[in-house]
Order: sequence, then C-alpha cells, then structure tokens
Amino acid sequence: MIENLFWLNSLVSLDPRLVGGKACGLAKLFKMGARVPEGIVIPADIAINEVIERELDEAITILLAKCGPSTRFAVRSSATVEDGVAASYAGMFKTVLDVGGDDVAMAVADCRQSAKSARIDTYRSVMKRADEATAPVAIVVQRMLNPSCSGVCFTINPITGDTDEMVIEVAIGVGERVVSGIVTPDYYCMRLTDGALLCFEPGEDSVNGEPLLSEGDRLLVCTEAKTVSESFGLPIDIEFAFAEDILYLLQARPITMAIKRVEIA
Repeated sequence: MIENLFWLNSLVSLDPRLVGGKACGLAKLFKMGARVPEGIVIPADIAINEVIERELDEAITILLAKCGPSTRFAVRSSATVEDGVAASYAGMFKTVLDVGGDDVAMAVADCRQSAKSARIDTYRSVMKRADEATAPVAIVVQRMLNPSCSGVCFTINPITGDTDEMVIEVAIGVGERVVSGIVTPDYYCMRLTDGALLCFEPGEDSVNGEPLLSEGDRLLVCTEAKTVSESFGLPIDIEFAFAEDILYLLQARPITMAIKRVEIA
C-alpha cells in the first residue's frame, strides 16, 4: 500500500513545503485538465528507507502496468525553494531521463544528492539566498515521453519584460536540449492577445529555415500557456512537449524578472 508518496493526478492540493514547487505546479496542471505524464512524488521530508523503497517499487509496478512494460521514466528534483517568484532555481537541480524501472531508486538518490552541488551554492550566493542551503528536495518520477519536439513558453518576453508578447523556444526531441542550452532552438515571439507571429528565428534543428512548429501547434501552446498563466494569476513559463501529436505540459513556474539572466559558471 502506498501511504507516504503522492500521485500527481490525485487532485489533492499539494503543499510546496513538502513536495516543492515543481510537483505543486504539475499537480495544478492536472487539476486544470492539462495533459501531464503520469507520476508520483516522494516528499522532501521523507528519508529513503526500506518502507519508501517498497512503496516506490509498487508505484513503478502500477505505472508499468498502466503505461506499458517498456515504459521509461524521468526522475526530477523538486526542491522546496524551487519555482518561486523570487528565485526559480531553473535548471539547477538534477534531472535523470530515460530511466528503467529497476534503476529509478538510484536516480532518486542521484537527484537528491544534486542539492549539495557547488553550482547551486553559487546560484544561492548570486541570488542572496544562502539561508536556503539546507532546504530539502522532493523527487518527481514520471512516465518518460518520446517527443517529436519540446521546448519552453513564456507568457511575458523574458528579455525585454514586454507583457504584450510571449516567447516560445523549441527543438527536436527532449526539452533538456533547450533548457540546458545544448542546442540553439527555434525562437518565436508572438503577440499575447491573439498569438500572431511577430518574429521567428530558426534554430539548429530547422531544415532550410522552416519552423519546427506549425501555426496550429504554436497557437495551441499559446492558448495553453495563457490558460495556465490566468489560473496561476501571474506570468509563467511552461515546459512542453509534443508526443504522437499530443501536447503535454511538463512544468509550470512563475517567471522571475528581478534578474533576467543569471550566468552560473
């Protein structure tokens, strides 16, 4: 019996102090009816012991039965200080992708260990948030998608701060290629009100300068992002993916505008 872990789609209001900003954002998306890959959350205040390992194994067995025996998993950190209005910690904590069911427990430990990295210490120093050094980390384990393309969408221009514009960045495959800067993505700047394309710059994955996203797909992402932003009550950025022509939302968090770009060595 699973008593200590949370299902993302349980529609229970999750406490960010227990499960972190990422998990709370995903649970809100589920409540809104958005398509979100199935998964569970290991709360931040729970030590990984035999009981939790048994519950995690049971959850993975349930997910494999529901999604198929060849299902792979994405194991993602969800720190209790992450995805806030003042500091997002975007990309700071570890994500392990394409994990087999037997290796999920090891990936969970790896993600929790990432909270002690020098990179995060530098970020805290730059953002003047040294008091968060001991903040615990929850873990999200979700069904791994095999997306045709993935990216991020901002409901405010993250560079200029223009509230009348939204920005999409997208590349082929998993979103980690965009978020981590592995590839230069397609760039779309659109009018917030109606999704009209204001500017397009092809990325490395573009063929002959053609956009990766059709007009219909861009408008779908735009509509979903605006709906999420209205529900959250503030500008947000979402991570999304298209898999088998279906739009999935992978994350939603407030946009931190106080410092537009913080470079971490």
